[in-house]
Amino acid sequence: MKYLVSVAAMPIALLMCSTALADDPCSGTTFPDGPTDFNVFFDAFSVADNDSLTCNVTIPVPLASDLFGVYVADYRGGTSPFGTATLTTVHNGVTATTILAQDVSYTVTQYVGTAPGGSIVDDLTLFASEDGSNDLETVDYALLGTVTLGDVEESVGGLADVEAGIVTHLNATAGLLTGADDAPDGANSVGLIGAIGSYTVGIAGHVAIDEGLSLDVGVASFEQGAGDLELSGLLAAAKLRYFAPDEGGMRWFGALGLTGAKADLDIARHYGVDYTDPDLADQATITSETAASLLTLSAEAGVLLAPDTGNSFRLSGEVAQSWVNVDGFVEAFSEDNLFPVSVPDRSAGHTTVKAKAGWTTALASTIDLTLSAALGQSFANDDFDAEVLYVGDVSVAGTSEGFAEAEARLGWAVAGNSNLDLFAKGSFGTASGSHVQVGTEYRLKF
Repeated sequence: MKYLVSVAAMPIALLMCSTALADDPCSGTTFPDGPTDFNVFFDAFSVADNDSLTCNVTIPVPLASDLFGVYVADYRGGTSPFGTATLTTVHNGVTATTILAQDVSYTVTQYVGTAPGGSIVDDLTLFASEDGSNDLETVDYALLGTVTLGDVEESVGGLADVEAGIVTHLNATAGLLTGADDAPDGANSVGLIGAIGSYTVGIAGHVAIDEGLSLDVGVASFEQGAGDLELSGLLAAAKLRYFAPDEGGMRWFGALGLTGAKADLDIARHYGVDYTDPDLADQATITSETAASLLTLSAEAGVLLAPDTGNSFRLSGEVAQSWVNVDGFVEAFSEDNLFPVSVPDRSAGHTTVKAKAGWTTALASTIDLTLSAALGQSFANDDFDAEVLYVGDVSVAGTSEGFAEAEARLGWAVAGNSNLDLFAKGSFGTASGSHVQVGTEYRLKF
């Protein structure tokens, strides 16, 4: 740990609530206890008989200019067997009042944060009711750990990665519900979809509306994980497609898509923290639970090429706009999480562009193979803002990421009016991680 330790030259001060006189009840002495810890000894910080008194402790700390620190503070004193006594502290913008037991020597433990190049600043108020007394004798400050602003920003950036992952991976899974960009054959169908790896169970349907115009819809329950994100919920998708008439084996097509999801999230956040205790790992990992929703609107245009009856090729481009709404959450402070984060309710946009390609070939009269892939880039429209305890407001750019999708599907015409497909599909984000699933789909035509 990088400390600027020069105890002899460091100004150590106990600032008083009034003019420093010999009989000042706030007077006291501060002593260093090792390179980073401090003990404050009060001369006569005491109240009695329905009185109160406030004193201020200010101690410059010997931390490097890029470190935020957290100190544990132990307030030690005693009360009389009569009346009521309280200790009120104000530090880091937080006020805490402790009701003290009667006729005991007490120790109250709290935590105080310091900014880079800053000080321990602690406002202390003693109160004692009629016939009671309250005497604060010492305060001991011991450094627990430090963090850099860079580590904090990196950890908040990890939360932004999670948001990008919702867009990348749920939009890819929605493709299972709306099918490939094959020309409509005029037959209506309904199907069941199931997948493992990342669990998905749902129902999908195809409706031929008019010549060249069709609608594919689906809804599924899902559980999936990618990177530091685990999510489960309900996913729905629809795609309206139009294919122009065949022109010598070539058909232009366009599509409009809609995807919506509601999910519960488990999010892991990591940050490097330098503990003074050598037995503690210098890495904090915290998991939070919250909920999110996704809405995506997409537009696609492309061409379907069929050079012969056994092969067809698809090339298309897609642009989409997604909105992710995440419920706010607050991490709990503990000595394993010295710098917890608080994230407000937020809504963020992501714009996505994607290039898609696919090939379908007949392996036999009743079996076909489809291979498809896509490359894309998502662009975050909004910054990610959070508040980190003892650090303050932190704002980082939303995560924009490159991604890829790949799918292999083996189809079998079981009978004239039904198909059974086996598929494997994966989506891969440069920041959000990978998501792969294997499954089957059964479709009944009518």
